[in-house]
Amino acid sequence: MSTTELEPHQMPKAIVNWLFAECLNEGDLSVANQLVSPDFAGPAGKGPEGFKAMISPLRQGFPDLRFIIQDMVAEGSRVVVRWTSQGTHRGMFAGTAPTGRQVSNEGIGIYRVEDGKIVESWSQVDRLGVLQQIGAVPTIGRGGPAAQAAESPSTESRP
Repeated sequence: MSTTELEPHQMPKAIVNWLFAECLNEGDLSVANQLVSPDFAGPAGKGPEGFKAMISPLRQGFPDLRFIIQDMVAEGSRVVVRWTSQGTHRGMFAGTAPTGRQVSNEGIGIYRVEDGKIVESWSQVDRLGVLQQIGAVPTIGRGGPAAQAAESPSTESRP
């Protein structure tokens, strides 16, 4: 994708679209080298390598992972994306062996783009829901201590 023919106000949205299409959906993490600033600081490290380290576990655990952009809004240098994702748990993820389960998730990401590169991002994702779907964490009401206690007949005598 070339961004040279875009108007400056169109670039942030085009950069984030490119990120979702090539890096997140196709798994081409090398695209981050073009789209992520060396100044990017994420939870897994700095620059494109930090961004790739954040995405890599998702791609390894869910190799067929696909993000569907539901809404994308841009204002100045910021782009907000509301997305849904689906994938099959075919690799290790969060210490959990592959289950073959289909997983779906929803989230919102905010990206700040400067000089054609992503310099910051923030996201809200249902991580607990993913862990519950792959069986890494019990679902409330299904197998947890409170559910087991509720399902067990009481042996106490009542007056």
